[in-house]
Amino acid sequence: MTPADLELILTKLPLKDVALRVGGRRRRLIAIVTSPDFVGQNEALRQRVVWQHLIDSMSDDDMTEIEFVFTYTPAELAELDRKHALAGV
Repeated sequence: MTPADLELILTKLPLKDVALRVGGRRRRLIAIVTSPDFVGQNEALRQRVVWQHLIDSMSDDDMTEIEFVFTYTPAELAELDRKHALAGV
């Protein structure tokens, strides 16, 4: 599985206005999933939505390629990006 493969699967999440950042390499894929649908949801619910979609869309072998999935609202991701920019990251 490549980052592009994972991104294609995540584009079909049942969320509105999904924005994705996917990177990494074999067995070390990391995704950042952003959606306004996450506003007001706790992390456990956000993760459940994303992982259920992955479970329904991928083989068990492909799922082992994913190291981590981060889930943010657009405002949360903008704040993280701002902090990283200020820190020079």
